[in-house]
Amino acid sequence: VLVALVLIMAAAFVGTFVIVGPDLGAMLDGLFVPAVPEGGLLTAVALIGTTVVPYNLFLHASAAKARWHGTARPEEALAEARSDTLLSVGLGGLVSMMIVATAAATMFAEALEVTSAADMAVQLRPLAGDGAPLLIGIGLFAAGLTSSITAPLATGYAVAEVLGWPAEARSRGVRLVALSVITVGGTLAILGVRPVEIILAAQVANGLLLPIMVGFLLFAMNRRALLGAHANGWKANLVGAAVLLVTLFLGGRAVLAATGVI
Repeated sequence: VLVALVLIMAAAFVGTFVIVGPDLGAMLDGLFVPAVPEGGLLTAVALIGTTVVPYNLFLHASAAKARWHGTARPEEALAEARSDTLLSVGLGGLVSMMIVATAAATMFAEALEVTSAADMAVQLRPLAGDGAPLLIGIGLFAAGLTSSITAPLATGYAVAEVLGWPAEARSRGVRLVALSVITVGGTLAILGVRPVEIILAAQVANGLLLPIMVGFLLFAMNRRALLGAHANGWKANLVGAAVLLVTLFLGGRAVLAATGVI
């Protein structure tokens, strides 16, 4: 179901991207020569935090442990896990790029302040006509539903591991924590609260947490006594170190900017 929802979300936002038709040259220039515009540091950190979500590492680890536990052929399981991860992260990154490019070509160009999903749909109406609300709605529905499943589950797994509860999707502790998260979110939605600033702050927090998680993973993946032949090689460590440095740089700048140092 999650895969189907992600594919629907991807199709909706890729379709929106095609309709809007952003400047591909400018996109490629920004892709290979990245720059953070003035006042956009927190947004950049938040985009990293929402694309590579730290708490999803807990969910992925728990799900992978359950899926491939006791497998007779670990090499096949690792190959399948790598393919699964590359597809998931690659597709997620592509969708994020489509959303950012679409926003830049429409809402940002018109200096539109987005307070709800309806604002996004209105901005696309001249291009997509009456289909704009439906197009945006399908993408946001799929995105919201996937988040409402994965975020509570990831929280449940993390809390269960910390408290020593059985870290299984069917365990009472995981379900209790997950349902608590859903209840809080559902209550805010029913009351009509639009916590845009809170969501942005949460994604910034994810971006700040990411270098800590990357550092821990690099440490764990280099423990040959634990992983043997599956420990990181120099290529994986080089890529991991690059990710760590970039996230540390952006996160550090965000903290310094928030404290008024820079």
